[in-house]
Amino acid sequence: MRCLLITPDARFERELRERGPDDVAFTVVADAAAAMRAWARGRFAAAILDAATPAPVAREFLHWWSAAPERATRRLILAGPGEAAPPPGAALAERSAEGIVRAFSSRAATVIDTQRHGLSSPQAGVSLTPSEAALLTYLVERGGTVPTGELLRNALGYADDSSPAVVRTHLTNIRRKCRQAGMEDPVGTVRRRGYFARGVALRS
Repeated sequence: MRCLLITPDARFERELRERGPDDVAFTVVADAAAAMRAWARGRFAAAILDAATPAPVAREFLHWWSAAPERATRRLILAGPGEAAPPPGAALAERSAEGIVRAFSSRAATVIDTQRHGLSSPQAGVSLTPSEAALLTYLVERGGTVPTGELLRNALGYADDSSPAVVRTHLTNIRRKCRQAGMEDPVGTVRRRGYFARGVALRS
């Protein structure tokens, strides 16, 4: 996944690169004009606007973003309480890697049916095994980044943390099924911290 990050703060950029999801690539710009050019050239899944961005730059970018209806199909994440009013549908996040992770998972386009163990989006659907469904359901219910050991114990019922490969195998299978069906990857990874559900809601 590629994201456009608008920030003047090199430390914030470093934190996202080091502690953020490892399957997200960031293109970083510091002003509204550069952000507009980058968005027009690239294929980004989301734009992240840092609250530390000077107010005139933030207002110019948000005005431009709100004026184009096709951008409603993309995600805008506001990292922290900025001075400019957010457009409708923008996700709000803490100014931290963890806050960005939560914002990524807050706008669900994919639904997991907890009774039939199915995963569906407006474009396609896949069947999951009970273990795969249990893992993904736990990630959605828990929210944020969940360590592998917690998934083993609480989602799969293991007595200890000695089988982390089991979690990786199930999540790899979920990702493979979604990729083959042309669906978005519903699982994100944060290096050395665990996994999170991305864009998934529950339907019981």
